[in-house]
Amino acid sequence: MKYVITALFTALLALPAFAGEIDLSQTEKDIQLIRTNLQPSASNRTLSSVDILMRKTVEDLGWVLSQGGPDHSTKEEAQALWDKLATILNNANTEVKKVPSDDDQQAVIRAQIDKKAMALNYFYQNELRSNPMLGGRIVVKLKFQPTGYLEDIEIKSADEGLERLAIRILPLLRTVRIKPHEAPQTIEYKLNFFPNKP
Repeated sequence: MKYVITALFTALLALPAFAGEIDLSQTEKDIQLIRTNLQPSASNRTLSSVDILMRKTVEDLGWVLSQGGPDHSTKEEAQALWDKLATILNNANTEVKKVPSDDDQQAVIRAQIDKKAMALNYFYQNELRSNPMLGGRIVVKLKFQPTGYLEDIEIKSADEGLERLAIRILPLLRTVRIKPHEAPQTIEYKLNFFPNKP
């Protein structure tokens, strides 16, 4: 266990100070570290370190994919890593005893999703290229374990034209958590998308 914590801590220290330093080979190693340690048997401390590393990896890949500068092969590599991370998150089934708490669950969820804004906007901007006036609402149904960690997520509804966007952003929401409860919780969360004004 000491080795696991040390490895995760070393990876966190290696995170780039700014987006221009992103090394995709290191990102690939970080994703493998996430895969190895995102297990039901992992300690709360390990899962907390994994969560930090996972959020930063999502932000870094989202930044690379949203830039116009990187060459085509770099973007292809970043997209492949994104897909790999999405698969890991979609298949994750972890359980912890302690999570951050707040009486307003919607506010807790919103604060976490706001941190993913850059990656969410990347996918939205991609959709706007084919339909500059695309906008509307996506409603997701989040099913939480009593621990507060997400057990399942599904799309409840998506306004016309937003169906593909809804599918693509689901992996970003896999790390959302809420205050622990005695029983499972199901919460509907709305995401609104507004096109750029002409």
